Amino acid sequence: GGALAMVVSLVTALFLAQDLTTHFVRNLAMDRRGRTRYFGEKLVLVGLLAAFYLVVASLSGAAAFAAAGFTYAAASSLGDLLLFLGLAWLLAFAYGCTTAVVVWATRSAGAGAAWALIVSSGIAGSLVGQVLLLLGRGVSWIGAVEPWMLASCMQNLGNHASTLLSASAAASLTMAPLAVQVLAVGAVWTALCVALTFAALRKRDL
Repeated sequence: GGALAMVVSLVTALFLAQDLTTHFVRNLAMDRRGRTRYFGEKLVLVGLLAAFYLVVASLSGAAAFAAAGFTYAAASSLGDLLLFLGLAWLLAFAYGCTTAVVVWATRSAGAGAAWALIVSSGIAGSLVGQVLLLLGRGVSWIGAVEPWMLASCMQNLGNHASTLLSASAAASLTMAPLAVQVLAVGAVWTALCVALTFAALRKRDL
């Protein structure tokens, strides 16, 4: 949930800002090819961080239940579990990418950390989502914005983990199974961050 995205975003902010504060990037070849490689490698790092912390969260959660003596029967297949984990990774990666954009745009570790704590945690998303849904009662297109939020997808992923592919749990955004909505929204946000990184931020002075 929000804790996973927050941790991924926070670590991302600290890692990326360190390159700027220590002037590490000034020792690299910052021609067009060098910049493309640098930013590309950092985005790959964000993906690896999301995968690492997802594995840590999953294993530690299972271990905590086992240590507490809880037992439970698996109600979902292995494929359903892998789908859930894959979508959770995509959303955490998307949040990490938004944090990377914030750090590169502001050159500030503080801004990245604030983004992680306020936005990636889901706090801001929950508040904005409620406002959008409230306003959407009078203006339909405003309410249609809420399903495009990462926070909404993260919340729905947790609440409907066992029915991601069920037609009865069709998402309002695509009228398709919830898994399709989460995949679409996560991919769109990630693509926007990647495009912004290579189209504009890559050209800024480091």
